[in-house]
Amino acid sequence: MKIYTKIIKPLIFGSVLSLSLSSCFTSDYYEPTPDPTPIGYQKIFNDEFNRDNYGWGFNDYYSDAYGEVYNGMYSLSYYGPSGNSYSSTIPVNFNSNRDFLIQTGISSNYAMALNFGASSKDYGYSFFIDADGYFAVYDEGTANIAPRTLIDWKASNAIDYDWNDIEIEQIGNRWYGYINGMQVFELPAYQLYGSDVGFLILGGTEGYADYLTVKW
Repeated sequence: MKIYTKIIKPLIFGSVLSLSLSSCFTSDYYEPTPDPTPIGYQKIFNDEFNRDNYGWGFNDYYSDAYGEVYNGMYSLSYYGPSGNSYSSTIPVNFNSNRDFLIQTGISSNYAMALNFGASSKDYGYSFFIDADGYFAVYDEGTANIAPRTLIDWKASNAIDYDWNDIEIEQIGNRWYGYINGMQVFELPAYQLYGSDVGFLILGGTEGYADYLTVKW
């Protein structure tokens, strides 16, 4: 079983470093309130990283972390300790009280996650893939609440050793996770305290994303 030590980390939202967070939150699974809008996704956010329209780029020399959009990719690197993690997200403002779908394609030399449901006070949730063919799901907690494992590191033959398309889908009160079109987990839907979406990497990781799509 793969084990990584998860500790509270520097956290980037877009390009603004989050400091001194004092509020406490809990993340218990819940049943979303039905939204009286027509069936099916009504809105879409899509970024193919052809240019930096949303402020993904940053240089955090103190933490040794960097983000850059170029050649249709988002490059996110963090050279801190392997037990630390670093997040880069942007506000998408999707409605998490109804069904949603978040999709991306990622590649890394170590461990990289789709990070969703984050805010300036809550670190949201992460759907990780590592370079050895394992995946995991975490509640990332807050500045005052430690991360919590929802699915511990598990090997999957759905994972390729280059690029992987990953998806998190909320249908009713359930979450479904997919890697390259194959369902790899199902969980109760947990409360999201924010609508920021982006990426999270462990220390020592050079990661890349080639698109990010959110539908709701």
